[in-house]
Amino acid sequence: MLHDERLRWLRGRVAAIEGGGEGGHEGGHEGGRRARRLSLGCAALDAALDGGLEAGALHEIYPADARAHAATLWFAAMLAAQIPGPILWCTGHRDMFPPGQSLPGMGAERIIYAHTSGLAALLSSMEEGLGAVGCIVGEPGRDLPMAATRRLQLGAVRQAALVLLVYRPPGREAFGPTAASSRWQLGVMPSVPSEARALSGSAGLGRRRLRLDLLRLRGSGMVGPQGWMVEMGNGTAGFAVVADLADRSVAAIAGQERGGERRHAG
Repeated sequence: MLHDERLRWLRGRVAAIEGGGEGGHEGGHEGGRRARRLSLGCAALDAALDGGLEAGALHEIYPADARAHAATLWFAAMLAAQIPGPILWCTGHRDMFPPGQSLPGMGAERIIYAHTSGLAALLSSMEEGLGAVGCIVGEPGRDLPMAATRRLQLGAVRQAALVLLVYRPPGREAFGPTAASSRWQLGVMPSVPSEARALSGSAGLGRRRLRLDLLRLRGSGMVGPQGWMVEMGNGTAGFAVVADLADRSVAAIAGQERGGERRHAG
């Protein structure tokens, strides 16, 4: 099975080099080459990203706080699942539960875990993986310097590989410079029971809701963060947009979230 996945990935690499691309969404030109795009499973989000997230690039994913850590891993797995072939997951932590990363099209058998000791070893493993696999996920213990993100971005473009940096809590109030193509922050919001449950009066939780903030998108001319309130699919990849938060302040959204927590606590 891994042999077949590897063969499909190699064919995709050849197609990308020849200027075609295989699978996923296509959009844009850079140096005469069509850039492959990854879908976020929602037309509104893909449209905001000019057809999807660029596959051959570096992307950063941050949690808003400790509660959002699992959501950042799910988000990374959703993107990685769209790249054929094995996935190299580099981490210095040993709390990963592989079956929890399973999504349609990506079973735990596709993931190669590289447990590293220290930031230098993690970066070395990620850079060595470029050219060997089509997707690399790294979990650094702290924010990377600009030079390190530049090396990863250049390597991702050169090898037409998806590189994801998934940062650990705590959340950040300020972010340093980066060469990444995009920077995301995910926050957890109170779920809302479905209309069917509300009408029947039955108890239960609704679908998981997240605040998805796009903090940086290279070449887009963004003048500030753009955000959405989204619901995660039940057992499926992708999001459904509940509300567009682009014109609302982060402080107001955070206040709504805290208010929801107090109501649940009461």
